Amino acid sequence: MNATIGTGGARPLSEHGARLAKAAALAVADAPSRDHARDLERANADLRQFAYVASHDLQEPLRMIVSYLDMVKRRLGDRSDPEIDEFLDYAVDGARRMRALIRGLADYTRIDARQRAFGPVSMDDLLDGVLRDLALKMEDCGAHVLVRDQLPTVRGDPVLLAQVFHNLLVNAMKYRHPDRAPEIRLTARRSGADWLFSVADNGLGIPADALDRVFLLFQRLNSAKGTEGSGIGLALVRKIVEEHGGRVWAASVPDIGSTFHVALPASESPDSEAD
Repeated sequence: MNATIGTGGARPLSEHGARLAKAAALAVADAPSRDHARDLERANADLRQFAYVASHDLQEPLRMIVSYLDMVKRRLGDRSDPEIDEFLDYAVDGARRMRALIRGLADYTRIDARQRAFGPVSMDDLLDGVLRDLALKMEDCGAHVLVRDQLPTVRGDPVLLAQVFHNLLVNAMKYRHPDRAPEIRLTARRSGADWLFSVADNGLGIPADALDRVFLLFQRLNSAKGTEGSGIGLALVRKIVEEHGGRVWAASVPDIGSTFHVALPASESPDSEAD
């Protein structure tokens, strides 16, 4: 005989027990994911703390190293010789590159688009600002940047998205071909639910087996030897784009040039397409 609670329509105790057992099993099964979420949040907090330390405490010793090396070079004056000058230059350059690495890594760990309020971003206005910031660099290397007349509006954080296209344009100028001035083309087209932005250059190009690796931290190609860089710029680009729900990839032909594609979700309004 099945035991029941109350009268008509009451569920057997065995059915209540089964439901409780199922709920308990689900809670147990969900425990590892909750633990993982807590571990992930703790790790993110540690990274943010590192970013703070890197931005402040680690920069000062390197600044002092550069300053004292410069003082040594000035103190030696005419008593120095070319070999000593070369050694000092190497040391100063190494310290400055280390400072750039620390700043870049700090920037990387501080990116958290989830803590930002996304809104409509006019890519026309954003690119105008980026190009103004890069005007002197473009003049120095003779770069010409061609941008489509009108770009769309997307949803995101304008500061972070500006950093994406700033880094891509700087990358195109930095890894330019030695035999020609940089020609950079930026286009946009609708691709399903996304806007697809493409930044194409006529630079050194990237070997096919390195196209995925260039988006990893501290990855620099052998073909870029002798070119200043921290190996963080494209990793920042990928992290920012993914924080916006998008994706980034590259296509390239060595010695001909590269194209970096950035797919970003279109603005919620279906009327946000470029005219």
